[in-house]
Amino acid sequence: MYRGRPAKRARKPAQPKQQPTKAAYIDPEFSQVIRAVLALPAPAPAWEKVVKYAACTYCGQVRDIFKDNFDDQEAAERYVTSLCDCPSAWAERDRLRRKMEAQKKLEELLIRAWEEIEDLFAEHGDDGVTMQGKEPLPDPLRDFLHDCAKMVLVGKSKAVTIDFGDGIKFKAARSAKDKLQIERGDTDKTKREV
Repeated sequence: MYRGRPAKRARKPAQPKQQPTKAAYIDPEFSQVIRAVLALPAPAPAWEKVVKYAACTYCGQVRDIFKDNFDDQEAAERYVTSLCDCPSAWAERDRLRRKMEAQKKLEELLIRAWEEIEDLFAEHGDDGVTMQGKEPLPDPLRDFLHDCAKMVLVGKSKAVTIDFGDGIKFKAARSAKDKLQIERGDTDKTKREV
C-alpha cells in the first residue's frame, strides 16, 4: 500500500558561530613535535621479524626464526639443531651433555687436588710447618705442583714424580680406579762422619 511521500522534517535552527577560545588553539611547539613524530618511520610489523629460516644440520628440517635473537646464520642453525628431534641431533645433544658433565667433574677434582696439595705442602699456623708437621714448600713450587696434578687429571701424563732435594718428594698418579693419588714423601736421613 502506498502511503505517499514522507513528510519533510523541520530543520534545526542554525547555531551561531562561536569564536574559538585560546585553549582550542594548538601550541606551535607542540605542532612541531607532532610533525616530527609523524615523520618517524613506522616500527616493523610482526610478520617482518620472521626474516630467516634455519635448517637442522643433520636432517635438514627447516624452522623459522626471529632475526632479533641471532647474529649470523650459523648460530641460528645451531639453535634449530638443538631443538630438532632427529636421532643425530639427539646424539649431538647427548654428546655435549656428557662433555659438560666431564668438564664439571674435572673442575671438582682439580679443586680437591688443590686442597690436598695445600694440606701436604703449604704452611699452616704460626709454627711454620704443614698439617703433618713437615717442612712447607714456597708458593711458586706449590703452583707448579698444581699444574702437574692437572696434567695427570687431564691425561697428558700418566704419573709425575718430582724430587725437590732435602728428602722431599712429590708424586701424582692415576690409580687403577681412575682416581688421582697425591703423595708426599719425606726421608729424614741423618748422616754424620767423625
